Amino acid sequence: MAQVEKYVMLDTLDNKKLAGEISQKYPTKIELPNYTKETYYDTFDWRLFNNCLSLFVSANEYSLRSLQDDAIVGTTQWKSKEPPKFWWDFHQASFREKLKRVMDMRALIPRGGVEKETQTVCILDDLEKTVLRLRIEKIQGTNAHKKTPLINLVTLEPVKGYRKYQRDISQFLSNLGKKREAIKIFSMVLSAAGEQSGDYSSKLHIKLQSGMSAKQATVIILKRLLELMRQNEAGIKTDIDTEFLHDFRVAVRRTRSALTQIKGIFPGEIIRRFKKDFAAVGKSTNQLRDLDVYLLNKERFKAMLPEEQRPKLEPLFQFLEAERKKQHHEFVQALNGAFYNEMLTQWKTLLNSTTESGEDRAKNATKPVVGLAGKFICKQYHQVMNLGNVINDSTPDEELHKLRIECKKLRYLLEFYAALFPQKEMAFLIKQLKSLQDNLGEFNDLCVQQPELKKFMDRVIPSHNESIATAVAIGGLIANLYHRQQQVRMAFSQKFQEFSRQENAVLYQKLFR
Repeated sequence: MAQVEKYVMLDTLDNKKLAGEISQKYPTKIELPNYTKETYYDTFDWRLFNNCLSLFVSANEYSLRSLQDDAIVGTTQWKSKEPPKFWWDFHQASFREKLKRVMDMRALIPRGGVEKETQTVCILDDLEKTVLRLRIEKIQGTNAHKKTPLINLVTLEPVKGYRKYQRDISQFLSNLGKKREAIKIFSMVLSAAGEQSGDYSSKLHIKLQSGMSAKQATVIILKRLLELMRQNEAGIKTDIDTEFLHDFRVAVRRTRSALTQIKGIFPGEIIRRFKKDFAAVGKSTNQLRDLDVYLLNKERFKAMLPEEQRPKLEPLFQFLEAERKKQHHEFVQALNGAFYNEMLTQWKTLLNSTTESGEDRAKNATKPVVGLAGKFICKQYHQVMNLGNVINDSTPDEELHKLRIECKKLRYLLEFYAALFPQKEMAFLIKQLKSLQDNLGEFNDLCVQQPELKKFMDRVIPSHNESIATAVAIGGLIANLYHRQQQVRMAFSQKFQEFSRQENAVLYQKLFR
């Protein structure tokens, strides 16, 4: 079967001239130009693009396009004046499910717009029957802040049974432009709209080199974490989605972990000061994030109850929504406040400093990073093993919480120094550790949520008329969370056994000794 072919032409391409040249070779029917506008959407961290998809709206129709073969894989109408924000806002089931698999809880944000002038040239045979369609598009970005280049896209749409015409026109177009893959064309369209695909990722992607000193590598790590914090501030303030705060918190925790674990790089007084400051920033996010987690789990919590009890949880979630609004306002004030911004300014100045003052007191600053990285990772791995090996069914829950913290520290070290060691092996170790972390993280959440829900119940019930029914529903939710907590606790031994197996121990010794 003949394939659709796309060509990117020179910026100076004249649509009418191209159509005229083709008309000299073949009988043609030239349709009137069609003018459209398209707005492209993606999440802040480009989840659609990273899964080879693009989402755009034109004339109230949203279309999802594969960037592998340029095929439209779903369309849906949208009649509301307010654009959709999350995957669950769409009504068409199959379209919604395609987005759900990729977007999770992230919001759609506009990624730029383009204006298109499209002209279709139908190439005819001697009987004036259409044997090939040529679609000529002039694409211009609508970015008001800068002049964007034209993209000229020519598409051959073959008609079955007329391969000869396609070969001839294809050869003609090859002399004028280049064939391009769909994903490259999409990147050009985004560029015309003033955007660069993939310009944000929550992943570290730290490019360290084995010849670096420990201080050079540490500064690069800390600068990347500072960048992540700054990149998420605007999304937190405008409350686009909850993942901005999540990524911000992770960057803060990683910074504190780096200051704690990567020893002997900065003088002690600097470490103590900024550990304290970043701890204060992290603490200021705790309540807001906890409320986000409850609200994100709303449907899961309701599903734990019999159907007739589920509406009785609404007063709880109304209360949580109101509390979240207050906490969000307070944290935005903190982001705009003098303490936070002065602290980060001083932190950036320190990281950008070229002076070596105090370096004589920082014993590891000039050492090669590879050796120190291995040493730090090995030490933390043994810490995790020592804690995990003594946990059994009768061990207090607090010991699992301690292990969870130590696993985070190990995870951060593996991610900081991933570029210094074989990629495949590092990805394997991180995956093994993540499985254990998922178990410990869920266990911790379940332990925290039950007493917190009891506190919420004491505050919700007095202000609600159906207090007994709501109390029963919250009580049922707490009972189900406790049951789930026991299941997760029982699964721990298997998860830790998988993590601590001999093959993993050998790999840690091989890579980091």
